[in-house]
Amino acid sequence: MSAQNPHGNNFSMDCKKCHTSDSWKINRDSLKFNHDLTYFPLSGQHINLDCKECHNSLKFTDASIDCASCHTDIHQNTL
Repeated sequence: MSAQNPHGNNFSMDCKKCHTSDSWKINRDSLKFNHDLTYFPLSGQHINLDCKECHNSLKFTDASIDCASCHTDIHQNTL
């Protein structure tokens, strides 16, 4: 029996892209994840955010790519 993947059933990325080989800790200095290959390439101020600002759970596909999910629409849909 294999362990349940905390990132979701369809997550197939190699663990070593984010985790060290001797523990499950994230090695931020050697992260090899390329966000440009996702549905939401990081640009502008998004580059400087901590991952947890958008990814509230370990199932990364649950993060919204809708701007209004994080940003208030000061124009209230009038533009």
